[in-house]
Amino acid sequence: MKIRIEKGKYAPFKKIELSLEDSLNVFLYRDEEEAKAFLDLLLGTASLEKGSIYFDKEDVSDLSPYQRKASYIYKDYQFYPNLSIIENISFALKDKTKEEREEELRVITKELAIEDLIDREISDLDATQKVRLALAKALIKKPKVIIIKEAFDDLETGSELLDLMKESGLSVIYATGSLDTAKSLANKYYLIEDGKIEEVKLNTAVLEA
Repeated sequence: MKIRIEKGKYAPFKKIELSLEDSLNVFLYRDEEEAKAFLDLLLGTASLEKGSIYFDKEDVSDLSPYQRKASYIYKDYQFYPNLSIIENISFALKDKTKEEREEELRVITKELAIEDLIDREISDLDATQKVRLALAKALIKKPKVIIIKEAFDDLETGSELLDLMKESGLSVIYATGSLDTAKSLANKYYLIEDGKIEEVKLNTAVLEA
């Protein structure tokens, strides 16, 4: 997947061109606000004052997050506490028929092995189960790209869940402020710093944590 931000007028990013050849692409940031600005641009929750954003050859500058087929897994997962687990997963399917929703729910809950969770309360789920629920919410949108911010940093099962996403053929962008996490997930990462994004291979000099 290729991502281009061109002629941007959005601090701190002016022009970015990335060719993400791997299914899992790790981004390491030093500044929280800078990372948020970059991810918001990709998701469509922030806009360029001028210029364009491309996913491959498609100009997505004026598309909503849903239209961009981009899903975001937050660090705290951001569930709707007043909704059931089924309603949380299927929230993005509200324009589908009942039969379509039921079939897509059946497929995703089986794929992620969470069939036995759907009748429980969100407050009763452990950390790993919450990640699986968050992943179900993201995958059911059938996105082209999944963006994750630190959601798996403290979970031993994180690599297993990332493998599930990689097997689905999606491009995954994983943003973390932890150098150790970045090094554990891939043999290279992209450093977000001072309005630039540069590829760092782990056989080169690595920045100090």
